[in-house]
Amino acid sequence: MKPWAIVLLAISVVAPVAAYVGALAVLPDTVPVHFGFDGQPDRWGSKHELLLVGFILSGCNLLIALCYAFAPALKRMGLLNAPRNNDVGIARVILVVTALACAALAVGILFFIYGQVNSVL
Repeated sequence: MKPWAIVLLAISVVAPVAAYVGALAVLPDTVPVHFGFDGQPDRWGSKHELLLVGFILSGCNLLIALCYAFAPALKRMGLLNAPRNNDVGIARVILVVTALACAALAVGILFFIYGQVNSVL
């Protein structure tokens, strides 16, 4: 396992929850939690409801980190598609990129909600 990948995976697991906990300080008590096809909020809720999104994305990234750690075993069981020579390097890179994309999605969702709150208020 590469040290840089472990650091990136750890960041991707912690970042969604940390971003949402940090957002609790700046978001108002009531925030949009669902949006219609036109991009306008159609359901409002407590800002604490957003923590669920952070925990779900962190859980997904934790699952990805476990897949990274156990990639050789998953390859042997036929659960991970990788080149024939048992090299799981490219699969591990894809797992790290996927985890970082999920963490970026969490931050993007927060920026979108913050922008919607500011445009409505």
